[in-house]
Amino acid sequence: MDTTSPQPHDTSRFQLERLILFSDAVFAIAITLLIIEIKVPHFEGSFTDHDIREALQHQIPEWIGFFISFCVIGIYWMAHHRMFGYVVRYNDGLVLLNLLFLMTIVVMPFSSALYSNFTYLNTPFVFYCLNVAITGLCLLLLWRYITNPRHEISEGVHAIVRQHAYARNAVAPAVFLLAALLAIALPGSVGGLLSRLLFFLIFPIQMILSRIYKPKLRVVHEMN
Repeated sequence: MDTTSPQPHDTSRFQLERLILFSDAVFAIAITLLIIEIKVPHFEGSFTDHDIREALQHQIPEWIGFFISFCVIGIYWMAHHRMFGYVVRYNDGLVLLNLLFLMTIVVMPFSSALYSNFTYLNTPFVFYCLNVAITGLCLLLLWRYITNPRHEISEGVHAIVRQHAYARNAVAPAVFLLAALLAIALPGSVGGLLSRLLFFLIFPIQMILSRIYKPKLRVVHEMN
């Protein structure tokens, strides 16, 4: 009979894996709830293909909201995944900050549905933008905590890697915060259109950052 008790290192690793698995589950549920918010058209009595096409056309704003939120949550999940690749042990501070970050992720299906159902109104749009921006700020706080040497919970984080992650993870909250401010400052049709198109700035900015940091990161990987 094996009476060997688990080593402290093994126990710590198991608890860290639980934290990561719990986080992945929250992301999976949040991203699934996005599509659940889009209801299949319902008709009373007889209906035709024309009725279905018309109903689907009315749902276009909801599908746009789904696509944007799916991309945003996906971006945050990838960033979270990369961050925890450097974590070798956990502490209470990491758990609490991670829970704070996940709370903002859980709110996103609601804020996305609110915005999708009232696309042309400013308040739902600003609420959604603030949700995304706060999520990004929580992610930056989480990264700052993980890479702080005093906490001794991460290993192998080069200064270039840390800078690249800061820059990359700051893009989404900066863009959405700017969109919210623009919608508030210019509540008319022009301001509304510009604020809603700002989302598409994320992708070219990320590409530019990737080109800037790619040679530096290659050097870091070769050193390791």
